[in-house]
Amino acid sequence: MEKNIKDKEFGKQVIEIGDLIPYEDSVALAEGDVIVPDIKPDIERIVSVDATSSVKKCDYQGGALKVSGVIFVNMLYLPENADDDNKQKLCSINTKFDFADEIKIRGTENPMVTAQSFIRHIDYSLLNSRKFNIKVYVGICPSISQKSKIEFLDNNNEESILEVKKNKVGIYNVICDVKKEIIVSENIEIPQSKGDIGEVLKFDAFTYGGECKTMEDKILVKGNMGISMLYITKDSDEELTSLQADIPFSDVFNVDGVTEDSLCEVKLLIRDYYFNIKDDINGNPRIVSVEALVDVIIHTGEILDTSVTEDCYIPGMCSKIEKKQVSANEVLAFENGRINLKEHIMCDGVVLSDVYMTTAKPVITEQKIEGGVGMLKGIVALCVIGKTSDESCVFETREIPFEYSVGVKNECENCYMESYAFIINKNHSLSSGGADVSVSIGINTKVLMPVSFDAVVSCVALQEESVDSCNLVIYFVQNGDALWDIAKKYKTTGKKICLANNMTEDDQISPGMKLLIPAV
Repeated sequence: MEKNIKDKEFGKQVIEIGDLIPYEDSVALAEGDVIVPDIKPDIERIVSVDATSSVKKCDYQGGALKVSGVIFVNMLYLPENADDDNKQKLCSINTKFDFADEIKIRGTENPMVTAQSFIRHIDYSLLNSRKFNIKVYVGICPSISQKSKIEFLDNNNEESILEVKKNKVGIYNVICDVKKEIIVSENIEIPQSKGDIGEVLKFDAFTYGGECKTMEDKILVKGNMGISMLYITKDSDEELTSLQADIPFSDVFNVDGVTEDSLCEVKLLIRDYYFNIKDDINGNPRIVSVEALVDVIIHTGEILDTSVTEDCYIPGMCSKIEKKQVSANEVLAFENGRINLKEHIMCDGVVLSDVYMTTAKPVITEQKIEGGVGMLKGIVALCVIGKTSDESCVFETREIPFEYSVGVKNECENCYMESYAFIINKNHSLSSGGADVSVSIGINTKVLMPVSFDAVVSCVALQEESVDSCNLVIYFVQNGDALWDIAKKYKTTGKKICLANNMTEDDQISPGMKLLIPAV
């Protein structure tokens, strides 16, 4: 028979946590045939194909994460019947493809979701002088988290009659996983040493050096947008030349729940950009007007150290409790690091007289945890566009491997890593007939361990015990006994046992010790 206990005699506690849901990256394929525009000459040889991708839309619908975006492709080629005296003459084709993917998500309701994309691999083939085929494999990295509440009984109420046993837990709490936007715009004037802008062959806009600083309910984000442009000058010589520029940007975003001590990661991703060539005050085409929409993916969290009731009872009564198993993640490592790489690159084995431009894109290829170390491997896809003493334009691509490790505490079989690699800065210089390219890569990585624990959600009194307050029980401590377990067995309290035995609750008990157990 259950006994009705008033709610005020039970205390309750509620903890809200944001829990990360591990998920493997997905790969989407976009392919198609590209026709050379009528105004362009026939293709003799493709010299380079490059692509960038961006996520346009990321929605959670009916148990699936639906991601869609666009791939921007730039192809440089040598035309048929090129004049030997004009070896550097290049042509370009710019096109784009849409991509989409659907990722099934189980056991979640209304999660917080963001996603980023990157180019994993490009295959292309020349079908004829007016057509080529391209296949682009796009990696999609989702970030999925879900808010939930842990509600459990406690004796924090002054009128509570419960005796509780607490379990100390340290879990990772996701404060936010959101996407914001920054519009970056600038007018860039060509240096006097370079010729007027004629035909633009290749235009790259990219972000680097992202950093964030947390404040009370606010986050300061800083970054840079780099511009690289390869173009043919508008003069009689029609030289091939390039422009590089950096545009710093920053913004402050309101994010509820963030504090100065919050852990923070930021990803800066260009979703779309537009450029236009304008005349300067003298009427010459020497100004590049560029505007970009930058997605700012902000992930903040905290290590939440708390205590949860894992067991309880009502002194003097038989009771029945109900427990709920709670799943969460413990942080084993959270680190923002840096890798510096340097590579000497020769283009087609010839001596370079200048370097027009370089590109660098990091890709993480492997992550694993072994022997107390979290290890990730990746490559930086480098591309160097240079010229020789006879004004020929040459290209070279190279994949430079890199590794990064982070110490991990409490390694377990189901631990997992989440990492993000980005360019902090890059530089190049001429050396020994080639290009010395220096790249600094930022690495944001965290190692998480799934954990589960019990929380008491209800306690029901089954019957009231009739206890003679004059009765005492003598108990001899057994191996593995704890004061809590003894008190629960005899439906009394630890405080009463300590008072009867002239001891404190901090005193240790040992096998064979004799204890007086008072009645309630």
